[in-house]
Amino acid sequence: MNVNGRPSLNGTAEAPSLYNGASAVSGTQTVFPNVPINKSLQSLFYYSSRHFVGGFSLLRWLLGGCVVGALIWGVGNWPGRWWVSAGFVLLWGGILWAYHYWRRNDFVAFTPASFPEIVPEPLPASEKVPLFATGYLTVENKEQRFTWLPGFFRTFATREHALMCYVASGTQLGIGKWPDSEVGLWYLFFQPSDLVAISWGELTFGRTSYPTIAVTYQRRIAARGRFRPERLMNETLYLSVTCETDGKLIAADLLHEKILQRTDQKQPPFARLPHG
Repeated sequence: MNVNGRPSLNGTAEAPSLYNGASAVSGTQTVFPNVPINKSLQSLFYYSSRHFVGGFSLLRWLLGGCVVGALIWGVGNWPGRWWVSAGFVLLWGGILWAYHYWRRNDFVAFTPASFPEIVPEPLPASEKVPLFATGYLTVENKEQRFTWLPGFFRTFATREHALMCYVASGTQLGIGKWPDSEVGLWYLFFQPSDLVAISWGELTFGRTSYPTIAVTYQRRIAARGRFRPERLMNETLYLSVTCETDGKLIAADLLHEKILQRTDQKQPPFARLPHG
């Protein structure tokens, strides 16, 4: 795919224009959605782990500062020597524990809810729905997990579903920036046969919550050596939208596969899909 007619390689593509609140494709210029996040401790942990200064993430700088502080107070003749040193050690452990705890869920919280009234129907191949994606994405030979990444959902005439998301080169914290190797477009493609389940709910990132479709699909893990053969694993992708109408378009398109499977017995049955 191209943006502004240029190759979409990470770290080399010129950034598309981003305008606050924009969510459409204008002419030949792709304008990605941009909604400010009301930050929380979880979102600060996420961005500090993904923003870099001097080759290290802000989180590593913070953890390193705790270690240095513990050493300085531990070997020096400073007031409250051992108490302060122990405090730095506890702070280091607390930061590390919180980071790994929140990272398990991509620093977000999903609250399931009942599906709104939706009539399953395919999304026109020419239409793109703006969203914020949370989950696993790839480009060329690289793969990475992202949270709240602006992008678009579309379905080709072949019924293959696709995400096109964009990592901008700016900063979310006023300090540090995304590594150059991650700046650019990231993708996800999956077939109707890959779908396992979809559900409706609300995703919270920071102190911001939006309607969200949780898509569980089968991801193919390539073989690694003799003892790790190729395998399939269930992966959940969160597609958050700023308005329920956009969410219904995506859900209706994915639910349309339920109709297709009635005439294609090779497709596996869905799990946890609304009836009707």
